[in-house]
Amino acid sequence: MAFSACWCSPSTSRPLPIPANTQPADAFAAFGNHYHNEIMVGAWIQAIGTLLVSIFFLELVRLAAG
Repeated sequence: MAFSACWCSPSTSRPLPIPANTQPADAFAAFGNHYHNEIMVGAWIQAIGTLLVSIFFLELVRLAAG
């Protein structure tokens, strides 16, 4: 789920067209410039999701301890 959220465009839910690794560096720079917002949203979702899961499990441990 987190992987698909990271590599899919929020507006279309399709995978982003990542350039092949044989492409020059300019192709990757153009990709990053064009899909900057989608990449940042995916990174934010992964970071916040990890934080929320960590808080959830710490709270479960605290509740189980009594």
